[in-house]
Amino acid sequence: MMIPVLALALLVATDGDPARPSLELSPDEERRAGIALEVVRERSYRRELRVIGEVVRSPGTTHPVRTLVEARVEELLVSPGDRVSAGQEVMILHAHDLHVLQSRLLAALQGLRLAENHLAAGRRLLEIEGIARIEVERREQEVLEARLEVQAARIELHELDLTDEEIDSLVDVDPEHDEMHPLLPLRAPVSGIVLETPIAEGTWIEPFEELLLIGDPDRLELALQLTPDAAASVRRGDVIDFRPVGKVPCECSAKVLTRVPQVDPETRTVTIRADIVERTALVLPGVFVEGVVRAGASATTRTSLPESAVARVDGADHVFVVTGERRYEPRAVELGSWSDGRYEVLSGVDAGETVVVEGVLLLKSRLVRGQEGGG
Repeated sequence: MMIPVLALALLVATDGDPARPSLELSPDEERRAGIALEVVRERSYRRELRVIGEVVRSPGTTHPVRTLVEARVEELLVSPGDRVSAGQEVMILHAHDLHVLQSRLLAALQGLRLAENHLAAGRRLLEIEGIARIEVERREQEVLEARLEVQAARIELHELDLTDEEIDSLVDVDPEHDEMHPLLPLRAPVSGIVLETPIAEGTWIEPFEELLLIGDPDRLELALQLTPDAAASVRRGDVIDFRPVGKVPCECSAKVLTRVPQVDPETRTVTIRADIVERTALVLPGVFVEGVVRAGASATTRTSLPESAVARVDGADHVFVVTGERRYEPRAVELGSWSDGRYEVLSGVDAGETVVVEGVLLLKSRLVRGQEGGG
């Protein structure tokens, strides 16, 4: 009887175990089937947890710009997206309180000059015994109080972020003849990017109201949500491979910083914070991400198989193990985690055995035909 091309005989293994059949190919059939082999080896596996979350700014990297006084926005000098340097003017305010403080400082300086003149006159009188020492000491106290008043006024102006030069310019006027303009420059407290400008020119603002938001665009984190039992296995330093939701290609990674020790009452999840190490331009604050945490604390060493070596037969995963020259034994395997195109093998094959990694579908079809009596 003639054997058809690529026909496979379902044979009983010669090792005396009839429960473990094997398939046998002729040299020509093996060549035409494109059979490729691989020796099973061990590799290190870590428990991988699927996670979802959001890109957020790192704590302490956003700085609101505020003022201590009620004012009107006279001029906006920056827009969202502008890069600013620490100390750069970002806004000009019209502040009545600045006018009040300017007047207070002028009055304090005038009072200091009068007190110093009064003290100088008293000391001259003391030399000719025309005044009691206690009177001189009282005038010295007046000078001290006047100096403290000047210092207090300057401190309040410093708290409005005015420089010494700007404060000096406020008092370099003649109140009787010069017009005083209560314009207050507002400066960036740090270098960064202007993220938000929630006010407009001409707007009246209240003390401590947020006028601008400046942030560091390069310091980002992941805020990931895990169930409490899954979060318990995550450790500081574990690596996270992630990408924006939507299957956008992204070789992005992060490292776990901390696990927040509380459960969100709404989502019933625990938040994991991770520092972003590598990212693309698509990774921006507010972007939702999906990824995998490689929990290093649970690393194990197991045998490994490429995905192409596995075939599904009768509801179970099988591989074809080389048992002799051109002989292949179908063997059920228990698979674990999947990573980089390979499966972790929990049982079924041992390190050092050789399995088929190409031509598996043909072997599977011939195995099924043989089991069904199709020869």
